[in-house]
Amino acid sequence: MLDLHTPTAKSMIDFNARPEAGKAAMSAIRALQDLARIATPQAIAQVAAQHYPGVPLQMAIAKLEIEITQARTEFAAYAAQCKEVHDAERERLAPVRGSAVRRTFAIHEQLEQIGREIAHAQSETESRRKKMSEAKMTQAEIDNLAPAVADTSVLLAERERLTVELNSLNAFISTNDESLLPDGFELTEPLKISFPVDKLLS
Repeated sequence: MLDLHTPTAKSMIDFNARPEAGKAAMSAIRALQDLARIATPQAIAQVAAQHYPGVPLQMAIAKLEIEITQARTEFAAYAAQCKEVHDAERERLAPVRGSAVRRTFAIHEQLEQIGREIAHAQSETESRRKKMSEAKMTQAEIDNLAPAVADTSVLLAERERLTVELNSLNAFISTNDESLLPDGFELTEPLKISFPVDKLLS
């Protein structure tokens, strides 16, 4: 008899948070598949004979089969339990995950926009300095009115804040651990796109 604890949503989250555990589990599955491939009737008979000494060989093999079948049945039931818990948790988190994914897309767009604004600010600064130089202003005057490096501190701070938020969202998406969601995270509805009826009928 297999002595297994009832699977929980927390155990699923803990598993998801450990990629190395997932790799180890897949390795164990491959080992089981390989065992079934390399097993032979002769090997099964010898194992049964040693597992049930003094029992007629055919009966020993039958007893071993019963043990294997029982273990398989119990494990199959447990695997079904795990899947049920996993599926229920996935369904519960679907709106949260959807909102998190949409927010990551929005952040990527914001980060791209900030990158463009930083480049534009630097370009504007260089343009101003060039015009001042062409106007025969001194280097000191140019540096005083238009420092060589544009002040993008506000943009850089916003980029840093968004990057931290993005990292938190990605951590949640990969693990389903809600404790990793950024502060102030809110659920959002998918964008609904509607078409005029006359367009659909044309």
